[in-house]
Amino acid sequence: MELREITPNNYAAAQTLAVRPDQQDFVATITESLADAFVYKQAIFQLAYVEEQPIGYVVVYPFVESGQQHLNIVRLMIDQHSQGRGYGKALLDCTLALARQLTPKVEVVRISVIPKNTRALNLYKSFGFIESGVEHEEIVLYLTLEP
Repeated sequence: MELREITPNNYAAAQTLAVRPDQQDFVATITESLADAFVYKQAIFQLAYVEEQPIGYVVVYPFVESGQQHLNIVRLMIDQHSQGRGYGKALLDCTLALARQLTPKVEVVRISVIPKNTRALNLYKSFGFIESGVEHEEIVLYLTLEP
């Protein structure tokens, strides 16, 4: 898997990415995600590619809290046609690799998930994310990155 910026050349292909109908309450659409990334200039929007095909995307947002550099994973999505192949795990792994490359150095990664999305919750916990409460009806999890 490779992360790439969205460009005019891959924009149309990106617009085809969508989750299954039963997952639509779990993540915003790509159009909403692109709009958020446009408005919040610090946001980083990356398409996930496998064999030259976009199969998902991630939107992250760096911020400082309590003197620590954080990275909020705002969206992490695998297209409905690519689910069940381990790509969610690969995308989260790539996202954490991206976090480790950012300057200033990211110390803490944050993600939130709707409680009904147990597959995503279990994935995040398998990477070492720790639940830290509920905000806006979503479970919030944190991962401290090793120095």
